[in-house]
Amino acid sequence: MRTWKTISLITALLCLCGMACGMSSEDFGPDSLIGHPTIAQPDWPTGIVEVPRHPSRVYSCDETFYFKASPKQVNQLIAQFSKARLRDHEVFIKANKPKVKSFRKIEIGYNASLKITSGLARHFLKKINPTETLDPVLTIYVDGDAGWVRDLKIPDNIILNSEIDGIVNKGKRTKPKRSALYGQLQFKDSPGPEDFMRGLRTKITLWEKGNPKCFKLTNAKLDGFFSIALSDKELADIISGKSQLRITLGNWLTKAAKNDLIFQPAMLGEKNKVKPFIIDRPQFYYGRILFEDGTPPLLNPLPWPGAEISVDFSYAGSPRIDGKGFFKVFFTEEQYKKLMAKRGRRNIYIPSYTRKNNASAKHIFPVSLLSKDKNKAGVIRIPRPVIPASLSKIFKEDKNGNFILYVSNQSTTVNPIDIKVFIDNKKVIDRDFDVKGKRTVQHNWIPFRFKASPGSYSLQVKSKKGKAVLNATFKITGKNWAVIDYWYFPTVSGSDSQTPAEFSFNIEKKPILFK
Repeated sequence: MRTWKTISLITALLCLCGMACGMSSEDFGPDSLIGHPTIAQPDWPTGIVEVPRHPSRVYSCDETFYFKASPKQVNQLIAQFSKARLRDHEVFIKANKPKVKSFRKIEIGYNASLKITSGLARHFLKKINPTETLDPVLTIYVDGDAGWVRDLKIPDNIILNSEIDGIVNKGKRTKPKRSALYGQLQFKDSPGPEDFMRGLRTKITLWEKGNPKCFKLTNAKLDGFFSIALSDKELADIISGKSQLRITLGNWLTKAAKNDLIFQPAMLGEKNKVKPFIIDRPQFYYGRILFEDGTPPLLNPLPWPGAEISVDFSYAGSPRIDGKGFFKVFFTEEQYKKLMAKRGRRNIYIPSYTRKNNASAKHIFPVSLLSKDKNKAGVIRIPRPVIPASLSKIFKEDKNGNFILYVSNQSTTVNPIDIKVFIDNKKVIDRDFDVKGKRTVQHNWIPFRFKASPGSYSLQVKSKKGKAVLNATFKITGKNWAVIDYWYFPTVSGSDSQTPAEFSFNIEKKPILFK
């Protein structure tokens, strides 16, 4: 089952950045206790996974890892951190004895932590801090005697920031000042950047001559734009050819390679002044999903805001299904062959009309039906989801509607009168009604017109001033006319007749005539 959550941007940042662990995952202890090694995520810098794998790890929440390390083990953590492929190897030393709380509020002490920022958290923070690399950060905490810190072995590439008095920064590097530069990608023969969408992941990497490993800088957005933070020296090295920016077109798991397309540095610039860098369109695979009646798989009404039928493939993720039911995904040849060799799985997700923010995999779209030719795309037809009767009914104001409801005040005693009309507990009329009509007193039926689907409806009419309530049910079978009247005539002197305060309701299959 797939679950969506609707959260605010601030809450999303807190959760995704590990500052809050709701909607997250956690592990206790090192890999040896958990029973499997920590897996490097595709966006993680090369080599950084060795730090979370250290045996001194006591807890992890998402991409924040906590360690309880001896001085010797702290040196090991710093050494492993220095070997990761980062532009800024920042290490902080702080005076503190921190604790972290697990999901169940268990407090866990630690003296070192590693924070990795990737995925959506990196995307959001990049908007806020475009001049930052957002590289992982290692923090060492010292409680009490800090003498052992003086014996730490600090590699030359470490940027050391100490907040403890008397501890001199041993790092030989300082963090360079960087500026944000922007670029844009666009496919050849494309009228605009609309092709950069879900299913295609475009990575921007930085390669230094003589080094087989790259720096993972950023990903192009859906509109083809990207931003990278570069120091004056880094930009000068790119311009001189000492290093190169390269573009990796693929999906989530496509690895960057040193022979990927080079991005020309002359195409970098200020955000609103860059021109698109034209590249060849990658070879997509196309498919199509329709309802059994041949219409696109669009939900109406929506079971909940943002709900949509989706399809998911290994490697490629969830592509966008367009208004005609088409979607496109990208696979490398190797990925496609692997998927063809596997048994198909249910990968078409249908949102639930009874459980908000939930969808279940109900149908299979086989990889074998995908085609590189959109005109030959395979089609899977799925049944239309069963919509609960409460959601399938339509009752709304419409000047051309099939249900005409007249409302009238027939009492000269209570005038004007407030009348509220509820259909299926939804208020559809709320106003005052005057007994005076255009031609004569009581000849004052006010028409209201609604578009209503066939079926049974509940009716409630009430008036606070008129001290009357009517509850009833009625059926709409096609085109119907109905009338609601309010009556009240108290006893007149010299007469025994009296009409109590009440509403009447009548519905017909033909027009109602008023005399």
